[in-house]
Amino acid sequence: MLFTSAVFLLFAPLMYVGWTLARSSPRLRLLLLTAGSFVFYAWGDPRHLPVLVASGLVDFVAGRWMARRRDQASLALAASVLTNLGLLAAFRYQALLQETAALLTGHSLPAAVDPAALPVGISFYTFQSMSYTIDVYRRRLEPTEDVVHFFAYLALFPQLVAGPIVRASHLLPQLRTPPRVTWADRWAGLTWIAEGYAMKTVVADHLAPWVERGFDLATVPAHTGWAWAVVAGFGLQIYADFHGYSAIAIGLGRWFGLDFPRNFHHPYLATSARDFWGRWHISLSTWFRDYVYIPLGGSRRGTPRTLANLWTVMLVSGLWHGPSWRFAAWGALHAAYVSVEHLTRWPDRLARVPGGRLLSGALTAACVTYAWTYFRAPTFEHAWAMSGAMLWPSWQPVPVHLWPQPVELAAAGGLVAWELTVALRLRHRLHATAPQLGHALDAVTVGLALAAAVLLRGPGSVFLYFQF
Repeated sequence: MLFTSAVFLLFAPLMYVGWTLARSSPRLRLLLLTAGSFVFYAWGDPRHLPVLVASGLVDFVAGRWMARRRDQASLALAASVLTNLGLLAAFRYQALLQETAALLTGHSLPAAVDPAALPVGISFYTFQSMSYTIDVYRRRLEPTEDVVHFFAYLALFPQLVAGPIVRASHLLPQLRTPPRVTWADRWAGLTWIAEGYAMKTVVADHLAPWVERGFDLATVPAHTGWAWAVVAGFGLQIYADFHGYSAIAIGLGRWFGLDFPRNFHHPYLATSARDFWGRWHISLSTWFRDYVYIPLGGSRRGTPRTLANLWTVMLVSGLWHGPSWRFAAWGALHAAYVSVEHLTRWPDRLARVPGGRLLSGALTAACVTYAWTYFRAPTFEHAWAMSGAMLWPSWQPVPVHLWPQPVELAAAGGLVAWELTVALRLRHRLHATAPQLGHALDAVTVGLALAAAVLLRGPGSVFLYFQF
């Protein structure tokens, strides 16, 4: 069920009303939330629900097993991790095996699983579920004895299919105690929801046709400016699209009295690649930090081991995003960026120079944009051609229809202007000097965002991260 669909605009208020009416019965609330989340997930394709339930039951049982038989905790954890990674491999990574076979032998392997049967959001809920069993194993979390309580956490509809990835230690206690929703929560939730819908329907959906025109070409034009424009357009599109979903999820959570972690913090204002990963898809970045990077040794065992751990995390992160070596190349580029920063400390050195932070931000944005080529291009050959056009100056004429149209430029400009208000701290300064005017401006902004989401929406499209 899409956040932008008419049925969701009916479903969400009904869930909220039911949640509010059941405030006196925590058990009824959990049943309502679990049942509603199952309906939400199964709406588009009921075949996906059994995979979610199977994954969750294994982890629920594993958690209880570890609590009762600590001598067999390692076995229970192994069952949980292997089940979740096995589901990911079976449903997502057959395409990677086919691509690898084609590269090595020239012949593709037959598909074992119908690609159309790929459960939506499987990469998100398997990671969320694994964090539960890992934290129980580490004795950082007491397992729940209530299967409904567990599935209310795992299948929670606002963030189920595209995050943010919420840790069980953060969310299970909130679900156990009936939250009291204040007017401040409702206003904060509405602010997030308005921003999310505007980001998705006004910015991302208007940028999508421009990006598709550029990446759907059989032959990439050898025009450096055009190539950078197309890839930058995708960088803005995926930010607006994914941040839009996360913002709607956070806002819905606030209406139910639930606190979800922030998933984006203006990533294109980053002044280094490391800073970028502290701002982009934060719930995934911290997941890899806590469950992969630190267990591997983190930065505690010298520079060579630190860089090896870093490369491992970035390559795995790349393949998490997509079952193709293109995504591994995208992860490798970011690993190279962060490695160079670690060895040279160039962002810190540049920051000491007048105007250095601005230059550092521009260089970081350029590096991030260049890497998006391998994330979005349909094939490795296409990505290579596009990245080559970006690096080697060439100005061959490009047909007018391949350049961004006025409405697409307006969408991109609107997003850039919004980010500049944050960079220049305009809203913060207004609230500090004239609080009443600042609150009034916030109300106007929310109203305009909601109106724009209805009246200025672009061609409808699914959220980009649904494929992950």
